[in-house]
Amino acid sequence: MLLRSFAPFITLVALVCTISGASGQQSIAARSIARPCRPTTSTVHDAAQLVIQGRYNEAVDLCDKLVGTSQDSYNLYVVRSNAYSYLGRNDKAVDECTKAIAINQNYVEAYVSRSDCYNLLGQPAKALADCNKGLQLDPTHASFYCNRGEAELKLSNYSAAISDLNKAIDLIPSLGEGYYFRGLANEKIGSRNAAANDKAKSEQLGFHPGWSSISDGLHVIRQ
Repeated sequence: MLLRSFAPFITLVALVCTISGASGQQSIAARSIARPCRPTTSTVHDAAQLVIQGRYNEAVDLCDKLVGTSQDSYNLYVVRSNAYSYLGRNDKAVDECTKAIAINQNYVEAYVSRSDCYNLLGQPAKALADCNKGLQLDPTHASFYCNRGEAELKLSNYSAAISDLNKAIDLIPSLGEGYYFRGLANEKIGSRNAAANDKAKSEQLGFHPGWSSISDGLHVIRQ
């Protein structure tokens, strides 16, 4: 089983907050990734809400109807990418993000989603490249540090993984997956107490990827 990251959800929160004119009362995740507003239509909002509600096939169908008829096609590609990813179709999700980037090479959310999908597909080098590009565009984006940390972990660069995950957690202290992946990296370098603390914290924050020990988590990462 491949881990499902929170990065797509944060991406969708960013889109929804942009559309609705989010205030400072939004969630930590939304505030952490606030960027200048882009012109976005309520139809994109509707599609993003369907994904957040877990209605992935409906979201794909709506995006299919809207792409090509909306000036926000690049947003729709990313929403459809997230829907495909939650359906386990990460190859198609990557294609959708690539379409969005072809329209807007500086589209931060597309790099977030594509880097997440590359990690899920077991292509950490590509995830790393997308995160590096994304951090050039937005050096305070927690999801890039988290996704890059996951990629570094899969590439056995444990110190680099811990460094990136520390940055992700500093930006969003409630990021459960940050503690999860940092726990795996700490286990790999022999820091068992730190690994156990990270696992406990990730579970406290509600991140339960289906493992009962750090070793189980490492098994999941290797698949």
